[in-house]
Amino acid sequence: RSEPRQYNFIQRPAVTRVSPRAGVIGREIVVSGQNFGSDPVSLEIYVAGVFCRIVPGSLVSTGGVNGRLNCTVPPVSSLGDHAVSAVRYG
Repeated sequence: RSEPRQYNFIQRPAVTRVSPRAGVIGREIVVSGQNFGSDPVSLEIYVAGVFCRIVPGSLVSTGGVNGRLNCTVPPVSSLGDHAVSAVRYG
């Protein structure tokens, strides 16, 4: 009989604020949210579904599960409003 497998569940990160609210490709933005964790290697940010490079050393905890980071706006396919999302891996 094998040992039972242990699973670690993580809370899904959520973007709560983006500043500034408008900008151009290549500009740094501040993304605030919850459940970003403490390791930027396990976190990815997307703007309009396109990977957004996190600025090294910018991930900061702002208390409890809240945090913020800077990332560089990637080239997106169109003008207008775009969703910003976060994904964190175990």
